[in-house]
Amino acid sequence: MKTILVLFILCCAVVLPAVGELTVADIEKIDTKIRASEDRIKEYINIKNESVDKRLSLVTTLIVGLIALIVLAVVIPQAILTLRESGNRERD
Repeated sequence: MKTILVLFILCCAVVLPAVGELTVADIEKIDTKIRASEDRIKEYINIKNESVDKRLSLVTTLIVGLIALIVLAVVIPQAILTLRESGNRERD
């Protein structure tokens, strides 16, 4: 029982500084560290956003190019067939 009481008192003595009040200087130090951390996070996010924008631009360009190729693959043969048919009609 005595050991439990001694351990309890020891734990209370260890925890006592943790419940002390913060001074203005302590709060300012914490605030500057938080602001520095936020600035680093914002910079990291901005770099990632720029990277995503570049990739998205590349993908958009590729999609537009593929659509143009598909349209050309459909339109050119259709135009050739139309010209041949109009030439055949003129001959008849």
